[in-house]
Amino acid sequence: MNSARDAANDAIAQAKPVSYESAVAAAIKHLQQALADPATSTPDLDKAVNAVKTATQAAKVDRDAANQAADAMRQAATKTGQNDPTVQAAVTKLAKLQQLAATDNQDALTADIKAATDALKVAMQAVDDVRTAADTLLGQTKPVSHEGAVADASKQLRVLLAGNAAEGDIKSAMQTLQTALDKAKPARQQAQSQATDLLTQVQNSPVRNEPAVQEMMQRLQAVMAAADQDDPKALTQDILNAMKDLQTAFNNAQAARDTANQDATALKNSVPADMSDTIKDAWNRLADVQAKASRGEATTADVVAATKALADAIGQNNRIVSGPQARQAQQNAELATLGATYQPTMTTLPAAIQAGYTAIPSGYLPYTGAGVLPYTATGRTLAAGTANRVLPDTGQNTMSYLTAIGVFLFASNMFMLFAARRKREVEED
Repeated sequence: MNSARDAANDAIAQAKPVSYESAVAAAIKHLQQALADPATSTPDLDKAVNAVKTATQAAKVDRDAANQAADAMRQAATKTGQNDPTVQAAVTKLAKLQQLAATDNQDALTADIKAATDALKVAMQAVDDVRTAADTLLGQTKPVSHEGAVADASKQLRVLLAGNAAEGDIKSAMQTLQTALDKAKPARQQAQSQATDLLTQVQNSPVRNEPAVQEMMQRLQAVMAAADQDDPKALTQDILNAMKDLQTAFNNAQAARDTANQDATALKNSVPADMSDTIKDAWNRLADVQAKASRGEATTADVVAATKALADAIGQNNRIVSGPQARQAQQNAELATLGATYQPTMTTLPAAIQAGYTAIPSGYLPYTGAGVLPYTATGRTLAAGTANRVLPDTGQNTMSYLTAIGVFLFASNMFMLFAARRKREVEED
């Protein structure tokens, strides 16, 4: 009987550190009652001892499994979320429970170890979830990932992720990044929308084919395309700058076109209805170029060139010269031709005038003494067959005819005196 009691006491001692586990504690209680009862037979006592041993063995297996799981979880926590306060608190709690349970403490059972292990797992999962969310957010930064605030926030978040930062720190960095994205993305969308509207406006304008406008349009389109690809050299500000350059080029092109059209129209309006064929061709060409330019089929340079062509045609037709020496030389040559062609008699003067000869050569403006010739919008056409003798309307018409008459009267008197003298000489002989 004594050996049975020794086996019972040994079984109770071997129940540590799981003696407070429910099944073991119940088996020990039953054994202790059997030991206390003098009527307990040896077979009954052996039966109670075996029950303790069986419960203890099962409890120890369960405890070992719980400790192994806890150790593995604590080890994992050193790799993920080791700096997270919640994770660290869970790790500390679990370790203390394991240490306390190893001393066979009724406040540190296997169930408590399992619960603490689960709590640590939840804390670690929360960190993992935050990290996953952070990685997802970083992947959503395109196409504005290189914008200043976004780039700075992304860099800070990556540093935290690389250093196994606390969940709260990661969340704070994520919020900073999200705030930056909430500003950068709408700003980019607005810039792209405004740029698209500007491109549409320019493409539908008559100056769309101007070289400077074309260059700025292509530049803006290239910047927009690069920005869509998250190019670090194509930020929202680059789009705005390209828009500004295009707007400037567009405004300048419109102003230049307006000026060119005004000059062209003024010159066209200055040409008389009875213009020569050469002028008419240049006039029609200019009108056609202006019409094409209004449809965007010709450039301002084309309008300017056509305007110059019309001005050249007018100048060549009128044979305009400037300067006192050139004008005087032409006038002297014209008067010399007049004296040699027409007899100085009153009967031939109308014919000379009708032929287009005046004291001021046909097609030349009077010299004003200012070194330049006055510009006039209209001319005076002489008799048929003298289209090359068109005088500009300078207000000198009356004086020109009077001068011509004076010249012919003077020449006639000289001729008559010469004839009378010859007659007297013949009579005297």
